[in-house]
Amino acid sequence: CCNLSESFETNGTVNVGYSDGVTGAKEIQVLGLDGAYSQILAEGFPSLKGLGLTYGLGYIPGTWMQSISVAKGAGSVLNSYESIAGQINVEYLKPKKDSSPLRVNLYANRWGKGETNFVFTKKLENKWGSNLFFHYENQLNKVDRNKDSFMDMPLVEQLNLFNRWQYKGDKMMAQFGLKYLNESRNAGQVDFNESTDLGNLSNYGVGIYTRRVEGYAKTGIPSKNKAKTSLAFKLNTFWHEQDAYYGLRDYYGEQKFAIANAIYQSYIGNTDHTYTLMGVLQYDDYYERLDSDIRTRTEVVPGIVGEYTYKYFDKHTIVAGFRADHHNLYGMIYTPRFNVKFGLTDNTDMRFSGGTGFRIANIYADNSSILVNSRDIIIDEELQPEKAINVGWDITQRFNIFQKEASISVDVFGTKFTNQVITDMDRSRNAVHFYNLDGKSDAFSVQAQFNISPVDNLDLRFVAKYDNVMATQNGVYTELPFVKKYKGLFHASYAWRHDIWKASYTMHFFGKSRLPDLYDIATETNIQEHSPSFIHINAQLTRELKKGEVYLGGENLTGVTQENPILGVENPFSKEFDASRIWGPIVGANIYVGFRYKL
Repeated sequence: CCNLSESFETNGTVNVGYSDGVTGAKEIQVLGLDGAYSQILAEGFPSLKGLGLTYGLGYIPGTWMQSISVAKGAGSVLNSYESIAGQINVEYLKPKKDSSPLRVNLYANRWGKGETNFVFTKKLENKWGSNLFFHYENQLNKVDRNKDSFMDMPLVEQLNLFNRWQYKGDKMMAQFGLKYLNESRNAGQVDFNESTDLGNLSNYGVGIYTRRVEGYAKTGIPSKNKAKTSLAFKLNTFWHEQDAYYGLRDYYGEQKFAIANAIYQSYIGNTDHTYTLMGVLQYDDYYERLDSDIRTRTEVVPGIVGEYTYKYFDKHTIVAGFRADHHNLYGMIYTPRFNVKFGLTDNTDMRFSGGTGFRIANIYADNSSILVNSRDIIIDEELQPEKAINVGWDITQRFNIFQKEASISVDVFGTKFTNQVITDMDRSRNAVHFYNLDGKSDAFSVQAQFNISPVDNLDLRFVAKYDNVMATQNGVYTELPFVKKYKGLFHASYAWRHDIWKASYTMHFFGKSRLPDLYDIATETNIQEHSPSFIHINAQLTRELKKGEVYLGGENLTGVTQENPILGVENPFSKEFDASRIWGPIVGANIYVGFRYKL
């Protein structure tokens, strides 16, 4: 995969799609809820939050990643009080574990996009190790497949650097690192020229310029005399700046974030009963300006956290946590959460989870698609923090079929909001309204997954999923737009000739989703539409070499596209212009080639 947004193709839990038809921004859904309700972590730090969430899925290159962990539901209290639908944690390659001093990945596709990735690893003596990550990508060609005068994908140029160090001594362990990102993203009409058309009605253009600097440090001091006992300190900070224009709209955003944790872990009686105590201090400062509307917010949140874990052999586990945080703007935040696993038999596991979540909406970052339409943005009242309760149940059964391992799992999750910031695009064709929930808001999700390896080197996965997300909008309890109720996935991967050749095939089925009401000027009525169902297929073939591999792949091989993703292209500065009604792929089949090298 190229980046984090393309890493969930074989995963039935996380759905990824475009947020609009112009900027190329991608967003995820977990349990049918927008990505803003899932916490995205990088090695346990809240890396992609706030303003970075809009385009942040493209900020983590696939070559850099060692693993991705996906947890449904509220998750652990140790990470945050903000997660509601899930937690996604990315682990980068580690210098002490990576035996290769050099990794290279080169990529190019039919649309003119190219990527270059390097990972340099150096081990110094026995205690020190370092990684230097380099990523550069450039989309060169202006693509207008449907000839509507708008580019189907933005021209993106991104430079991404990351240097990390790791120390492991006899008395302590430490890590620290620094990241830098610079990205330009240009979109809009093919004939748009920034030097001559910006600020006038000649052609519609979008320019998004992002700079980001992030640093972190971890220190761990294990006890020599007591097992599973340690003291740790963690610090993470970032600065994110985004300067942009969307047609005649001008946007500027800046976020300064820092979080510090002191963590003590030990046990009670014996190591079956472990506990973690943590003190945390979080600082988050926002400045956003959209034309003349300025929105600022400074959050200072100290808190204390406790989590208890009981393990009975490998069969049963209970994790119960509680945190109390004091928000300088909204007072005390109490967050209880629990996760329980019962091993009913050697091959049957049942899990329960539950907890609360609390977050403050960032209406522009959470809903970037509203910037690429002509609607007025109306905030009906002072927006309050979003609060929700999430509960879940899961059962997994492992068994053998024809002497081959197989498993089936079913999980059910429910989310109930006690307050939510509603983004209402149904009330008026010419405006999007934001207001606090006045009524009910619920999400219900059911997923079944079947895994089997019928023959050696062949893995099959079948997933079926149902999401039902409802909320009260303008007094009406209704299905929320852009949520596909029914989804299915089939994935197959096969390796042969001693793993020299590898092939993978993934087919997604996406059901219908409701689209926002479309106001018809001629009839003066609202027309509620639904997107069609469609099938999306990806495939890849890889050939191993002595010190690397070459790969050839295809995305969206069915070629399905949304034929008219942008409304009002004839006059993009009129009230008819709307690029936010996106339900499927914008471009057709994509063919790509690449080369990986490992020294």
